[in-house]
Amino acid sequence: MLKRKLGFGAAAIACLALTLSVVTSSTRAQASGGVLTSVAPATVVRHTFTIAPGHSDAFPMPVAGKPVHVDVSVNFTNGTTVSPTELMSALIEQNPTTGVITFIGTNSDGTVAANNTNFSTVMSSLLVPGQLTPDAILIVTTPPPFQLGIYQYPQTTTSGTYTVTLTY
Repeated sequence: MLKRKLGFGAAAIACLALTLSVVTSSTRAQASGGVLTSVAPATVVRHTFTIAPGHSDAFPMPVAGKPVHVDVSVNFTNGTTVSPTELMSALIEQNPTTGVITFIGTNSDGTVAANNTNFSTVMSSLLVPGQLTPDAILIVTTPPPFQLGIYQYPQTTTSGTYTVTLTY
């Protein structure tokens, strides 16, 4: 019974702290002349597909002028895990006027690449220690309209099942 009271007390304190944080942030924004706006819920689109070694798949860039967060996870059909991880991601935005793509890509080993480009380029890679070539890459293709693509290199021995989640 004592545990329940402590758990409830901790939850009450957390709720109070969260409420104070929101009120403080709101007050701070109003005091500094900031404008509080309501934000619509994010759109989440998920693509799932299988790619054989040496092949690729592509899908359209969903919007221009708005940041798009791309998360890629892969499971190879033999059920093993690639070391160190099977994830890569990127934050991408296309300038609707110039068509230039700006991106920040995170590779599977945690390294980051960023650039502004209007050419095809690699945004992030699924890296494997000891290999010179990644197992897969997330790319943007040109010419406009831009497409996002996943390419799985031929040295992989099994097909990969990819889940790509776009949030914007």
